[in-house]
Amino acid sequence: MDITNLDETHKNKLRGALHYFHGDKNNINVQVKVGEEYKPCGQLYVTDEIFEFLGQIIGKENVTF
Repeated sequence: MDITNLDETHKNKLRGALHYFHGDKNNINVQVKVGEEYKPCGQLYVTDEIFEFLGQIIGKENVTF
């Protein structure tokens, strides 16, 4: 997820979503991109619905698998 150009409001929404969707199984590793640097931020249980929700928060073009 590229968060380079996000304001603090959207970053806070993303933090909340990442915390909420943290699951026990079928997790994928999640990284955020800030500029050219990638930073790990844990694991997330992802479904098509969750993928769409994250896209609504930070823009679909910024969420990739």
